[in-house]
Order: sequence, then structure tokens, then C-alpha cells
Amino acid sequence: MLQVDQTWRFGEGLLAEDRSRAAEYLRRALRYLQSPQEPLREAAVRIIGMAGRHLRGQRQELQLICTALERLTEDMNSAVSQLALETLHVLRATESRRYSIFQRLHDQLRRALSVTARLAALSLVCHGSAGWTAGAL
Repeated sequence: MLQVDQTWRFGEGLLAEDRSRAAEYLRRALRYLQSPQEPLREAAVRIIGMAGRHLRGQRQELQLICTALERLTEDMNSAVSQLALETLHVLRATESRRYSIFQRLHDQLRRALSVTARLAALSLVCHGSAGWTAGAL
């Protein structure tokens, strides 16, 4: 029980720091679904479940995760297979639940701000290096 609680707190801590990186955390956890070590597979499913709830509206990402979890429902370890099945149910319910226009606008605004921040950083890098190159000549 202590390990489960620690995994939960760890995953929630990562998401609390930066919810926009949920998709990245999911992709990283996907690798561990293939692990020969049962505790790693179980921890990966838990992290996927936590992060997957933040992928509302991102159907491609969610479908990839659901496909991986479906394979795990036949795991040799009954605890891992049951957890994968429960996680699939929660993720599908989250995705199928209708969400308000305010939630949709919030998600779109969050994505737009994330892209804008990345473009601004890229612009600084490009303009900074271009100015340095021109000054060096």
C-alpha cells in the first residue's frame, strides 16, 4: 500500500508541476508496460491513468494509450491486468463525457499559450544567433 501511495504522489507531483506535459509522461510510461518486472508495469499503468485524465480532446494520444492498455488486460499478473482494465474504463469514461464550452475553451487557450511560449523561445534563439553571426562577420 505504501508503494502505491508513493507512486500516486509522485505522479500527481509531476502533473502539478506542469500539466501540459501529461502527454510526454504518458509516452515515457508506455515503455514500462513491456517491462518483465511486474511492479514497473503496475506503476506505469498508474501513471498512465493519472496523466491520461488530462488528455481530454486529444483522441489520437488517448487511442494509443488505450491500445497499449488493452494488451495489458491479458497480463500474467492479475493485479496488473485488473488495474489496466480499470484504467481503460476510467480513460474511456473521461473521454466520452461531454465537457462544457468553458472547458473546451480552457483547453484550447492552454494549448495556444503553450505553443506561443515555445515559438517565442525559438524566436529568441533564432534572432539571438542571427545577430551574433552578423556581428561576428
